[in-house]
Amino acid sequence: MSILLKNDCSGAFFEGTPRYITINRPNPTFTLAPSSVSFTCGTPQTRTFTVSTPNNISCSLSYTWNLGANNGWLLPNGTPAPANISTPTNTLTLTSANGNILPSNVRVSPVVNGVVYPQLTSNVSWSPFVNSATISGPDVVCLGSTTFNLLNLGQNNSVTWSINSAGVASISSSTQSNVTINATTSGAVEITATISNPCQQTRIVKKNIWMGTPLISSVSVLDFNSFPSSTPYIDPSSASDCSTIGLQLNLTQPLNQIFEIQWERLSQGVFWNRDYGINGVKETRVFIYPQGNMNFEYRVRLRNFCGWSDWFDYNYNIESCSYDYSPPVNGIQGENFILSPIPVTNGTLQVGLTNNAPWFIVGGDNGGNGNNPSLDPGIGVPYVPASVIVNISIYNQIGNLVLNLPNRTIPSSIDLNTLPAGTYIINFEYQGQIESHTFVKN
Repeated sequence: MSILLKNDCSGAFFEGTPRYITINRPNPTFTLAPSSVSFTCGTPQTRTFTVSTPNNISCSLSYTWNLGANNGWLLPNGTPAPANISTPTNTLTLTSANGNILPSNVRVSPVVNGVVYPQLTSNVSWSPFVNSATISGPDVVCLGSTTFNLLNLGQNNSVTWSINSAGVASISSSTQSNVTINATTSGAVEITATISNPCQQTRIVKKNIWMGTPLISSVSVLDFNSFPSSTPYIDPSSASDCSTIGLQLNLTQPLNQIFEIQWERLSQGVFWNRDYGINGVKETRVFIYPQGNMNFEYRVRLRNFCGWSDWFDYNYNIESCSYDYSPPVNGIQGENFILSPIPVTNGTLQVGLTNNAPWFIVGGDNGGNGNNPSLDPGIGVPYVPASVIVNISIYNQIGNLVLNLPNRTIPSSIDLNTLPAGTYIINFEYQGQIESHTFVKN
């Protein structure tokens, strides 16, 4: 008996009695390496592409490489690569013709004994555009022109400048390495440098800048349900049935760029204190203790590198009490001091002390009756000395000091006859603490 052996590649067989045993080898599987390549912009680079050859193949093999017309590749001899190349070997070495132009993908079809196998592809792309450029310059600038520099632009790169100004500032001039911004009003801006390399890749570099004096976006009421029970600003021992109120400044400028915050009450009948930097809030909060329902008026201003902002006036309608606040007749009552008459009509301002002035409450270790603080037996409130010594300063509406009275004993009468009619601010200073009031002199 003869056996016919049929070879997948040649088809050769032995003659004899036709008894057939056909040996079918599995279809070969090919891969192309690398499956993808990336080039750095600016430098021609060489890559070798290799088709794997399965171990079970011993047939006639060739490779048809397809690069396409105007493919951007060079052959090893330096000539432009044609659209199609047929090679007997499983490798092809190519060099990009131009470091600024991406060559085409590389495709290859293995051919086994005249049979064309599925095409394999190596994808060609640019490497990510790596650039260490930064915009240098201050984070806070005052109104007027300021120049910012672009560092580490890199060779052969170009830059386009833009600004998100919202009417705050504009670009007055620019070069490849710097931009000059002209600020006309206070607010936040974002400078953008769009960097492009010769391969049309881009990288965006941004810098946020504050222009001018600070601004407040809003004032919100704090939710005390989120505060720990040990919060010292909520006074559970207050005789008033009014709820403590917390107010929070919401800033448009980063808090670390704010040097100072000033709060001032315009309405009386409310005690308050500031949050002196607890948990990094930097006096952006105040806690008020109403003495009755009222429309509470106050104002606040901020200072940064460029100076003080304007005063921002706010109103908060207090309505959590069971009774309405009754202001003192013809006067102003603050936390520590009482001023009358208001407005000043006879040239003399009378200044007295409140019964529960927190600055001057006498504790049990200061000669009191053993309680801390000591209670006045006559009126049952913390005891306040009959007189105190403070520093007094009076300013006009534009902030000029018009009267300075250091080491003044209170209660006292202040002679204002030398001052013209108008609106003034009086500051009482005691051991670094300041209480301010605005009054009118007729």
